[in-house]
Amino acid sequence: MEGRICVFYLKDKADLWWETVRERQYEPRLNWKRFKELIKDHFYPMSLQKDKENGFIQLQQGGISVLEYASRFMEFSHFASTFVVDKKLKMNHFEVELNPNITERMSVCQYISYQDLYYTAKNAEKGMKEKNDYCNEQGGTRRRGISEKTSTLKAHTRGLGTTISTATHVEGSKLTINLG
Repeated sequence: MEGRICVFYLKDKADLWWETVRERQYEPRLNWKRFKELIKDHFYPMSLQKDKENGFIQLQQGGISVLEYASRFMEFSHFASTFVVDKKLKMNHFEVELNPNITERMSVCQYISYQDLYYTAKNAEKGMKEKNDYCNEQGGTRRRGISEKTSTLKAHTRGLGTTISTATHVEGSKLTINLG
């Protein structure tokens, strides 16, 4: 019964495929399970299955976000069911292929579920981004302050009518000016 109803939802290539298989619908062996096998064999050949499985095996986070990595991980995991049947294997594979900077931040955590692992990775990524933003903001403020002081000093020395070359650098939080 399920198969007879679902054929009304087939479109394009799947509908054309069904037209070639239709006469087999009344065979005793053609039940819902057999229908799914036939359509899978036709539209998802073994070569494509192997490609998708290899995509899952080779998937790494690299420079993409945790969200994008998790999306790809879930997409490919449908094609590599033997690798994600066990909950712990699935979690291990996800964690091992995360960006090393993120796994370093997560190393003291224990995970009960894949969702827990995913949320921890997202939080670690967020913390890294906030730290980078803060450091960039602080570094920018410090550099901006130094160049303003250098410009002011150059303007003052020009007013004295003498030629003085200036060089500046930062030691800790102290500004050192060498006049020569």
